[in-house]
Amino acid sequence: MKKLVSFMLACCFLAVAAVPAFAAPKYEDGDWQFWTDATFKGAINDKFAVYGEQEFKFGDGMSQYYYEHTQLQLDFKTLEWLTISPAYREVFEMNSKEVWYPEHQPQLNLTGKWTIFEDWTFEARVRGEYRMFGEAGKKDVWRNRDKFTLKSPWKWTPLKLNPYIADEIFIQEDKDGIYRNRLYVGMGMQFHKNIKGDLYYMWQTEDKTSYWLDYNVLGFKLKCEF
Repeated sequence: MKKLVSFMLACCFLAVAAVPAFAAPKYEDGDWQFWTDATFKGAINDKFAVYGEQEFKFGDGMSQYYYEHTQLQLDFKTLEWLTISPAYREVFEMNSKEVWYPEHQPQLNLTGKWTIFEDWTFEARVRGEYRMFGEAGKKDVWRNRDKFTLKSPWKWTPLKLNPYIADEIFIQEDKDGIYRNRLYVGMGMQFHKNIKGDLYYMWQTEDKTSYWLDYNVLGFKLKCEF
């Protein structure tokens, strides 16, 4: 009996050891990364639209592919200035041991948009998401992401280049206060009446308890709207 118990305990230990704990890759402070995504938005009527998004991230000096997600959502324009968007995002991220793990993420987004200073546009998006790690062996958590964007009224050149700035804060139930911040400076553009682009620089800083880790991100979005 003792041998059987010892054997079973050994098997349990090996099984746990065989599953690497989830920890996203930590690149050097100041790492330069490239993020790119494609989105589509199709209007159903004047109140409802469907939206989809696919994003890829490359770190370690833009040389290592380590993240992707796919998102589907339904936009419901409840008021002239307010849109409510339930969504689902499926994330795949490589951990520090170069093993890929999924994250399942239902969301609810509230987006308000107003015109200020006559021609400037201010947009505030509040997102609540439930992060389910499943196979990663990590506790599921609630997270809040709020993003604030200020778009200029300027539209330069035939591409209608439109400068903007934005800031996004991250708050999570198992962390103290704001643990991640993203500051954007970007330029929207229009290639066709249904095809737009967004070129941006983003500075991400994240609290790692004993220090703050910074990433520099160059990003490009391709947007299709119908």
